[in-house]
Amino acid sequence: VEAASRGIGRLEVQATGNSGGTGTVTIGPGSVTLQGVDDVRIAARQGLLLADTAALSAAGKLVIAAPIVTVRSGATAAVVAAGLLRIEAGEPMAEGMTLAAGGAGGTLSLTGSRVEQAGRIELASGRLDMTATGAQAAQGIAFAAGSKTLLAGRSTLFDGIEVNTAGGDVHAEARNGGGIVIAPGTDGRDAAVLDVSAGGAGVRAGSMRFAAQGGTVEIGGSLRARSVFTAGGALGGHLAIDSAAAVDLAALSRTLAQGVDTTHANFAEQLSLRNRAGDQTLAAGSTLRARAINVTVDHGGLTLAGTLDASAAKGCKAPKCKAQKCCKAPKQKSSCCAQPSCAAPACNSCAPSCGAPACNSCAGAAVHAAAPLNAPEPPPAK
Repeated sequence: VEAASRGIGRLEVQATGNSGGTGTVTIGPGSVTLQGVDDVRIAARQGLLLADTAALSAAGKLVIAAPIVTVRSGATAAVVAAGLLRIEAGEPMAEGMTLAAGGAGGTLSLTGSRVEQAGRIELASGRLDMTATGAQAAQGIAFAAGSKTLLAGRSTLFDGIEVNTAGGDVHAEARNGGGIVIAPGTDGRDAAVLDVSAGGAGVRAGSMRFAAQGGTVEIGGSLRARSVFTAGGALGGHLAIDSAAAVDLAALSRTLAQGVDTTHANFAEQLSLRNRAGDQTLAAGSTLRARAINVTVDHGGLTLAGTLDASAAKGCKAPKCKAQKCCKAPKQKSSCCAQPSCAAPACNSCAPSCGAPACNSCAGAAVHAAAPLNAPEPPPAK
């Protein structure tokens, strides 16, 4: 998206839905560049819809006030502001109005010096990329209390057959010093909700990635990547956090546990947690649970008083190891490869958990322990 030229004016666009209007602002296909103004507000009573390959660019501050921001199926859309980019709920819909209808599988990119999500973004089975470019500590990304960022999959009936879609992906990055805040409930408003859950059984939950390499990542809201337990375990659900400072792992543990019940897991596949400075602690009584857990501390200590649970529904199966046949040396009665001229069989390279046969040293019939993966063959005895 090309940068717009900045001015000093203010522009407000309203879609009220009155007098037979739709109340929806639709952008795309194509791009809209707002130039010569420093402050832009788009108020859409029924929603903002981005279609096909759509782009909206503002030279300064951009506020989108709408009950929903969404895209059409398969759309690739971008909204860029040189200053603050804020999404908020706006004026309540009048009786009889309906939300703008989006599709599934679309991609939306939001970029600003600071990005505030205080409304409703809905991209079923889609992808949301949020980037804050500001260099100041306050110029990060905020998911405000009451906000809903919904990329969960869907479950639909086609001719009586249930078809489920996978969860989507949320990637948020504060590039130049700002932090990322996912707000708890406050002043009567619910906590911020981010949802990349699977649409039903047999499909995967999606992923969330939060990167603030020069700031902090604060998790106070609700993070959901729920997937249904099956005989093979729940599918999908990845969470990655890369923070300049330590993450409150106890708070994260409580947040993730909220999405778990007797039929659903939450972020079942992988947790990857990194802080670049400061001591990291998992307090006693706290549990982080996934098939794979990575906790990295660049500069500081790591205290694990709680529980890291990487158990799975069933363990992996070791491959069957087949013993290699010894070559037959001419005029040699030894049971196995006694002639130096006969090439010694290589060490079996099956997984260490499988009982690999020992390696024959050929000449002296000495036996060596099974070698690790990709180990060279032992030299022939002289």
